[in-house]
Amino acid sequence: MTRSRLFIAALGLMLLAAGCSMPIAVSEVLQQPADAKLYTRSNLWFTDPASVSALNIQQGRILPAGSEVEALSADDSTLVLRDEHGQVYTIDFDAGMHLCTMREYIRTLLTMKPPEEEFSFIRPEMLPHVRRGEVLLGMNRREVAVAYGTPVRSRTPAWGNESWIYWIAPDRTIRVVFRDDAVVNIINMQTQE
Repeated sequence: MTRSRLFIAALGLMLLAAGCSMPIAVSEVLQQPADAKLYTRSNLWFTDPASVSALNIQQGRILPAGSEVEALSADDSTLVLRDEHGQVYTIDFDAGMHLCTMREYIRTLLTMKPPEEEFSFIRPEMLPHVRRGEVLLGMNRREVAVAYGTPVRSRTPAWGNESWIYWIAPDRTIRVVFRDDAVVNIINMQTQE
């Protein structure tokens, strides 16, 4: 009898903990006026739109930077977006890996600036590569951040680091090395985990 009560109590606590995630109003996070549109700030890679890793693992297809999206819902671990074609994307977020909150992640992923304004700094010769999610020697940090996304803080703690680390597969990373503000090397590496 005590084992079953203990089991029921533990199950109840697990259900309570799972249900405690507070909803996040994306419009409040971004201070979005009622008539403002939302766009993605960087390419977002996915293999399954129903389970998109916020780590932006570079496999599958891309929701392109500058895509118009609508935020359907958000909480501490999930952000649900719908693109202008009606495709729904569920982004799985891990604050421990990102070393930031969902609110901070939302601010790095979404913008109200239209693409022509948000990406006006991208050099014309780099634009086709950025759109395809490619990083080339000579790209600057901002171009890399649009092509690959903002690097995850657990792997790249500061924007000014000389190298940024991205996942190209769940068990493989790529290191983008900068000198001043230009990519000087791109190194594929096996993760050390």
